[in-house]
Amino acid sequence: QRSKDLVERFFWAAMVIMITLSLLLPAPNQALRALFKSLFGMDPRSLAFYRVCMGLLLFEDAAYRMHYSWDFLSDEGWWPRQMYLENDDREYWMTIYMATGKNWCLRLMLLPYLMASLFVLVGYKTRLAILMAHFQCAQLHTRSSLVLSGADVMLRMLLLYSHFVPLDLRYSVDAELRRLAA
Repeated sequence: QRSKDLVERFFWAAMVIMITLSLLLPAPNQALRALFKSLFGMDPRSLAFYRVCMGLLLFEDAAYRMHYSWDFLSDEGWWPRQMYLENDDREYWMTIYMATGKNWCLRLMLLPYLMASLFVLVGYKTRLAILMAHFQCAQLHTRSSLVLSGADVMLRMLLLYSHFVPLDLRYSVDAELRRLAA
């Protein structure tokens, strides 16, 4: 737990430093601007590759959770809602997946997560799709907290990081739509 807190603090400190530097350093000369760009700049093609990999990962996560929705989300599974409410001492247990315990309804509720992952994959309405995928992922992780691993925490952190980078600049439907509009 302590190492997780240290990593999280380091991550937020690095984010604050990067944002502060980007706002405070207008880079008056070209050498300083080039140095800043070489240290903190990103190639849009690598961001497109990251977006495609993130979309594939989200799609796999949504399909996996849809396949095992009876086991981990429904009232007939291993961790029904009533047991979750009785045994979990967290105060922030509310999640959209607590609304029902029927498997067909839970699978229906997983469809927006699946659609958001496909939108991230192809780069259509990328920022909205990342926001929707992050919301759905956090909701799922809140509901099925007993079967989480470090990979799930990493997925949420990568989704958080994805809000702050322009993932739709290259090889995406959004980039093509912008190109056609210009």
